[in-house]
Amino acid sequence: MKNRQLIVIITLLLTATIFVFTQKDIIPTSKSISLNEALNNVQDYKLLGDTVTENWVIDALRLDDVSQKKFVKGGEPIDLYVGYYLSIDKLSAAHSPLVCIPGNGWVLDDLMEKEHSFNGYQLKYAEVKAEKNQSQNLIVYWFQAYDKSAPNMYINIYHALVNLMTGEPPETAFIRTIVPIREGDRVKARETALDFVERFYPTFMDYVNDRQQ
Repeated sequence: MKNRQLIVIITLLLTATIFVFTQKDIIPTSKSISLNEALNNVQDYKLLGDTVTENWVIDALRLDDVSQKKFVKGGEPIDLYVGYYLSIDKLSAAHSPLVCIPGNGWVLDDLMEKEHSFNGYQLKYAEVKAEKNQSQNLIVYWFQAYDKSAPNMYINIYHALVNLMTGEPPETAFIRTIVPIREGDRVKARETALDFVERFYPTFMDYVNDRQQ
């Protein structure tokens, strides 16, 4: 299955590369507000502060904009990361937590791809348990191609290509939230994460739909 997915990814990336280089008039989107400023207020959640993304990370991931924040509600902390790309030529730059988080000593287990419908949105996301020493976290993440969400990279690439060919904005993003798993209760951690997502996502989509005049 992994080999099949790899072939699909390579094929989509080659298609994207050919298409991008044959479209000379593609102009990257411009926003009227920074991503960090746009995400300062999430309904019902208190902002604890920002985490500065180091320049080498920005360069390595070829980020056009980035925001990493910590929120809290009812004593439960939420760590949010959003990496944003304004043009399709950086389509392969984002990567999943499955790549970077194990390098920090976390052991990942039980990856799931799920859907969540709320307020007219249908979010397709992935979740995975991360464990280190005595700590357990639930990581909920997804890729975004303009207004379409995807639980993995190769579906996101497909969405981005369809958007490009149908005249939709060529923007993509990677979104990741982390919440603690208390007493091994993954279901409760998921409920906490999705409660945050339901309030964060409309704010995020306001940024997605923002166009510099």
